[in-house]
Amino acid sequence: MKTANKGAAKTPARKSAKRFSRWMAKAHAGLTLIEIMIVIAIIAMIGGGVTFAFQQQRRAQRSQALSDARQIRSIAQMYYSEHRDSCPTVPSLISAGEMDARTKTNDPWGKPFVIACNGDELDVTSNGPDGQQGSADDITTAAPRAGN
Repeated sequence: MKTANKGAAKTPARKSAKRFSRWMAKAHAGLTLIEIMIVIAIIAMIGGGVTFAFQQQRRAQRSQALSDARQIRSIAQMYYSEHRDSCPTVPSLISAGEMDARTKTNDPWGKPFVIACNGDELDVTSNGPDGQQGSADDITTAAPRAGN
């Protein structure tokens, strides 16, 4: 009968109890405070890199818009010096052959540049990232006025 007792010790219920206790031990292991802090530090570094990249992109867009506006202003001034009858527009410069159709006529945000004539001065503006005319983020080729 002793052999019968040995066999009874290895019942399926006892095996499942051992599996359950091993599973519970693994479930309670969890993460340590150091591991959590490392993960948070990595996430913060990635977030900082993404923020930096977006700032650089905005700066590059503003620089590109100003460069394109100056190029259009140069072309428009040459045209305006010969044709004083009306203020040029981007489409009129293209149709007159003064501006190549491949020249960027829209700002980096997809809005067309606007040419304004003030006496002998020409000004080319972009409404900037927000697309609103007269806001603080507008990009203009006009000389800064005294007192501003």
